Amino acid sequence: MVWGLTFLVPTVLEGYSPLLITFGRFAAHGLLSCILSQAGPGLRALGREAWKAAAAFALLGNIGYDVVLVQGIRQVGAPLVALITGPFP
Repeated sequence: MVWGLTFLVPTVLEGYSPLLITFGRFAAHGLLSCILSQAGPGLRALGREAWKAAAAFALLGNIGYDVVLVQGIRQVGAPLVALITGPFP
């Protein structure tokens, strides 16, 4: 259900830039991740370097992907983008 919002939000928020939609998505996911990370001891055991590396990968990879995804949805529509990105892990 949440996966489908990736394709619905850019369609509904047509007046907003892809970068702003991406940052909103990251803020929501970050807040949820912070809440869920307190549920178990696994994430608290990670050191500062691991958190820095995870943040760098998240910023570089996911923001770039999300901006391109939103731009694709705007240009060719959500169904075609879902067919193209659906097989990605």
